[in-house]
Formats: sequence, C-alpha cells, structure tokens
Amino acid sequence: AATPTTLSVTQIPLLGVNGSGILHVNLTGHIPGNLTDSLPKVSDPIVPDENFTDIFKETPERIKSEEHLANLTYDHHNFYNSSFIGNKDYFREYWANITIDKAEVHQVLSNSHRRATSIQLSFDFPFYGHNIRNVTVATGGFIYTGEHVHNWLAATQYIAPLMGNFDTTLTNDSNIKLYDDGEKFSAFWENVTLQENTTKKFTFAVTLYKNGDIIFAYKDIPIDVQEINDTEHPVKVGISDAYLTDKIVFYVRRKTIYEYHRVSFKDHLITNNTILKMTALPTCLQYDTCDSCLNHDTGFNCTWCPQIQKCSSGTDRNKQDWLLRKCEKTTIVNATSCPAREDAPTDTSGVPATGNTAYTTDQLAKHDTVVNI
Repeated sequence: AATPTTLSVTQIPLLGVNGSGILHVNLTGHIPGNLTDSLPKVSDPIVPDENFTDIFKETPERIKSEEHLANLTYDHHNFYNSSFIGNKDYFREYWANITIDKAEVHQVLSNSHRRATSIQLSFDFPFYGHNIRNVTVATGGFIYTGEHVHNWLAATQYIAPLMGNFDTTLTNDSNIKLYDDGEKFSAFWENVTLQENTTKKFTFAVTLYKNGDIIFAYKDIPIDVQEINDTEHPVKVGISDAYLTDKIVFYVRRKTIYEYHRVSFKDHLITNNTILKMTALPTCLQYDTCDSCLNHDTGFNCTWCPQIQKCSSGTDRNKQDWLLRKCEKTTIVNATSCPAREDAPTDTSGVPATGNTAYTTDQLAKHDTVVNI
C-alpha cells in the first residue's frame, strides 16, 4: 500500500463564504505551510437541503429517560426511530455486553486534543441507508462519516454521542478505545475531560451495528450537557448527514456541503447509566433494482433513475449524480414501466474518479490515518 503523505490543514476563518453559511471545500487548490500550531476553529456553516425544513428544531422542554422498559416510547425521525432508556439494570447489562471483549486503546487519540483518526470497518455500515466502510473517530466525542476529510468535521455527517472540547492530554487515565468484532464497531471515550475543567471525567460510548442501528451509552456524565461550554468547540448529541455538490467556478473545482437531515438529542436529560438507541429504518438506497425500488417498503417516495441505476427519494448522498444525470426528468415511478433487463453502465476508463483531500496526517499503520481538526 502507498505510504500516507503528510499535508497541512486549511483554515476557514469565516462562517461559510462571505458569511453566507455555505462551506466550499477546495480539494484541488494549493495548501499553505504547516498550520498545526494554529488549528482551525470548528464551526457550523452547513446549509439545510430545501426538502427538510424542520431538521434544526429542538423542543424547549428537557426530555427525561424512561426507567420502565414496558413504557418506552419511540420518536420518529424519518430515517431512524429513537428511544431514551434510563433503566439502570438494562444499562449495566448492555455495558457489560459491549465491554466483554477488551477494546484496544488508541495511543494517539488517548493523548491528543482536536485530533481524529480514520478507521476502516470490517463490515458495511448503512448510515442513512448509505453503506460506508471508513469512519473517522475524533477526540471530541464524535465519529465523522463523510468521504472527504476536512477541518469542518464537526459541522455535519457525524455520529455524536457527546461532542465537546475533550482533551485527552490533561489526565493520565483518559483513554479512547476502539473495538470491531465484525458485527458491531464500538468507540469508547473513557475518563475524558473537557479542556476547561479537568476535575469532571466523562465515560461514554457509541456502537454502530451491522444492521444500521446506533446506540449511545452514557456511563459517567458529571455535568448537565447543556452546561458544557461551546465557545471553542461545538457541543452536540445526535446524528447528521449531508451531500456534496460539485461545480467548476472560474476554472476552480468547488464542493459545497448541504445538510439534508439532522437528529439532535441535546434537549434530552442525559445522565449516568442512560442509553439513546436509534433504530435504522428502511430507505430507498437499499434497493438495487427498478422493480424492488418501486415496490419498496419505506416511508419515502422512492423512484428509480435508469441513468445511474439507483433508487432514491431524491435527497441523499447520491444527489450530485442525481442532478448531473438529470434523474428528476427521467425517473421511473411505476413498477410496470421498469425495463425487462437492466445493464448498469460500465466505466471503461479503468481510473476511478477521485479528488485530493487536504488534511494533516501522521503515518501510523494501514487504515489508520490521524487528522488534525
């Protein structure tokens, strides 16, 4: 395998372009000198997709966990159902289950601040229905799921059990541990402290299951999540996804990130021994034929695009291809209109379409790239 190269991180000082709230990631431009001594400030510049107008809303009331399992309620979030569990016996059993095998301490993340490492999963994980194999685990209490690693990791395309300004360099017992058994992947933030307060230690975990389910487990939460300072780093609990659009502007390739869905649990009263469980719901992306797409069993309006041979609701990570191939004009909406045989177009170039992503890396091991954020 090729040896990873060390690049520097580009700083984006404004909230989007000219304050517009739109982030352009230049994947081809020249990267200036090493900026590791003045790391970019993580911000939140993402524009919502027009099809999802209520994704940023949060209720003013604090939502408490349910102690009695028989009384659990499930909230619907289009792509996921969620439940908030506060039964201590259930938590102890669950925590014992995900820690029965010893997770490996990640040495770099366990002695870092605002760092992240890219990990290759041993299985396809369907996130919002889109299968991913590579995730980026950050010291800041979250996992980045995007394909292009940049210095706005905390903005969108994240899975965040508790995103915050955690610094594992401040105490000797702070550890970030990782474990993958082929059926699930777990990341543990153990005895981590916020940079502004080393006396309060947090222990929590996130587990990604092969079927797409996501579980946040909170063992030790010493202060109210809403009291955590978000001046230097966003504080978020939840999940988010986005798509990228690609345009050539004055001979420069520009990528713009649009968030199309977010689930926030920051209004939940997260305490010791609580669990947030997200159950993945069927999406259009799981169907790979015209007939199955149009006979789908989802809560979405699935249509089939013959040009790209994909099933979609029109808003997902494939939206760039959907727009470029003008799928909205040629979509098949009735199963009786499906062609008898479908041959996927073949790329005869032999060269995959890829772009260079600018970020700081440290050579560690295969499939283990560290990113300064």
